[in-house]
Amino acid sequence: MKPRISIITPTLNSQKTLPSTIDSLNNQKFKNFEHIVIDGSSNDDSCNIAKQKSKNLTYIYSGKDNGLYYAINHGIEQASGEIIGILNSDDQYHSNEVLSQVNDIFEDESIALCFANIFYDYNKKRIFKRFWNGKKFQNASDFLNGNSPPHPTVFVRREIYEHFGKFDTKYRISADFEILLRFLFVNKIKFLYKNETWVKMKHGGISGRGGISLIKQNLEVIDAFNKNQIKINIFIFFLRKTFVRLTQFRLSFTDFF
Repeated sequence: MKPRISIITPTLNSQKTLPSTIDSLNNQKFKNFEHIVIDGSSNDDSCNIAKQKSKNLTYIYSGKDNGLYYAINHGIEQASGEIIGILNSDDQYHSNEVLSQVNDIFEDESIALCFANIFYDYNKKRIFKRFWNGKKFQNASDFLNGNSPPHPTVFVRREIYEHFGKFDTKYRISADFEILLRFLFVNKIKFLYKNETWVKMKHGGISGRGGISLIKQNLEVIDAFNKNQIKINIFIFFLRKTFVRLTQFRLSFTDFF
């Protein structure tokens, strides 16, 4: 039977976190999905872990590439499911109902993209923790207010990539922002927000590696607006973006969930 959903996991030396990522997939109640792993030529046990643990693995590749978004594009090219999601190798699905909820959403054939909320898995001793509530993104104009959907929770119909293109790999950090801007703001595809927490995400990644990465990310965001011929006031945009980011942090002495 052809899989309904394709899940793409890019990996690079991920042996410490990949088992939990795969467990969260194996535990999904919805079983009609395929798992695609694209490895950036790891020198640890990542590939063997994927082969041994992933119950729905249909394709695995390991080789040198030009970064995260090349790997994801490779995965999209191999996907046979109608719906595509991306689960990074240090993230987990927060419950075993995620793919069931995604499948139900896409029963409505008018929906092209959906997303939900993210909880950032900080050390328990950290007082301020981050919860990214996707509800704050209600329409495409919210991009201009420094807001965007939480990309790790995004699921997209495969035909959307076929019609409007895959990730622009010239963006090393913000290709996820650019593709959502292109899909939602420029091409105005129909989306739906689900008020659930779908992903438990490790803090960090390519957009969370300190000041230099932040500067590069912001320059890429500006270029993404220019590429898509969207005029913005840069000062106001980043002021609003900073406010949005600050509202995602909460004082907490325990996990949120």
